[in-house]
Amino acid sequence: MIQMIDAKKLLKGSLNKLGMTSKDTFVFGEESTHKNHYTKIIKFNYILKSVEEFKLKKEADLISNVTLNKVLYYGKDLFDLNEKKNYIKIYKFDCDEFKDDFITKIEIGNCKDKIDLRFGGILTGIDYRYAILLIPDYEVNGESFFKDAFLIDSILKKSYSFKNIIGQKEEVLKIDSILVDYSGEYIAFKTGRIGDFEKKEFYDEYKNDLVQSRKVNNIIDKSITLEPKKFKDITDECSTIEPKKFKEIMDKSVTEFIDKKEIYDNEEDLIICEKDEFINKVKNKVNLNRDRIIEKCKFDKSVRLISMDNDKIYYLLRDFKSSLKYLKSYDFKSKEIKTIEVEEKYDYIEMHNNKFYGFIKKEDSFFDVYSIRDNYKILESDGEAFYVDEKILVSGNIILKDDKFTRYLKVYNVKDGSILDSFEFTNMCFDFIEKVIVFW
Repeated sequence: MIQMIDAKKLLKGSLNKLGMTSKDTFVFGEESTHKNHYTKIIKFNYILKSVEEFKLKKEADLISNVTLNKVLYYGKDLFDLNEKKNYIKIYKFDCDEFKDDFITKIEIGNCKDKIDLRFGGILTGIDYRYAILLIPDYEVNGESFFKDAFLIDSILKKSYSFKNIIGQKEEVLKIDSILVDYSGEYIAFKTGRIGDFEKKEFYDEYKNDLVQSRKVNNIIDKSITLEPKKFKDITDECSTIEPKKFKEIMDKSVTEFIDKKEIYDNEEDLIICEKDEFINKVKNKVNLNRDRIIEKCKFDKSVRLISMDNDKIYYLLRDFKSSLKYLKSYDFKSKEIKTIEVEEKYDYIEMHNNKFYGFIKKEDSFFDVYSIRDNYKILESDGEAFYVDEKILVSGNIILKDDKFTRYLKVYNVKDGSILDSFEFTNMCFDFIEKVIVFW
């Protein structure tokens, strides 16, 4: 059963959940309202109803998750006026001891480089010793991909660049997310910074473009030698454009389409390896084997991570050609992949309490919630679901109340769809493992 914790009297302001140091203690980063920096670390014990605060040595532009070893990492970008260079300083924070240590300073480039970790950078804590830093690059067709990737060793106080670790730098520099399993033994990289809905729209556009190109090519083949008047008789859409001019326009359109396609990161990979293997190969400048890529999705497929535990990672593979979706699990130790075919109708799929649930978006922010295993509708929820089990469903939404927008949580009885309870809140966070929702 989920625990609902009302912390309005204890927690204030804009807090970002960074993780948990124990079953009853959340760790938050307090964000400055006017600078978008993190200024404090907040520990909240929801059993004891206690709050501890620690002011960071430097305002953090980027902050990591809390690792299994109860540490987090944060970064501060700066410009050295004397050297005319950009740097990023990396710190480590011990959440148990409230100890704040400087690790290393990484040179990024000269004053012409635009670096701002707050927008697009990724800092992921791996364990007590290591973290991964991805440096944003805003010159990639206007998209926030990355210009470099570093492994940070907090014991040796060194950094190691690994943008070519998988053999092709494009894969590393287009990382979307990094996950470490609950045992701390395996690491997963999801590359490709494009959503599956966006990718599906782009695939449909591409498919339609191919169809139209074939039609146009047939028209051109038949009419390239005809007079403009006869050319117009073949297709009214071409108006009075001369055949050769029309072909020039089509060539230009195809070129523009291809250019547009390259703006997006269409290819996606799911890469999984042992944590120690990854660290050793980065330090020794040796590439990972290509067989560590367990899913490679080109233009006609997409992959979305769902969940991760001690033994497996769960993800959804969507095949646009066949209009099918596949729920997959990958076993870290055996490397076995199991697959379940699911219906295309679900807008998204989530895993709660080791069970899969499908969600279909309706009008006015309502969702139909289905059990994937039994393929039946459980109930209709108002807003996105945060938690589901065999007895209750908790969803959240925003409503206009007294001329202002108000956020709220609703607790539903799964058996009959009735509302058991509701809560108004400004901010909230939840933990799937401990089954706790905190709102304030």
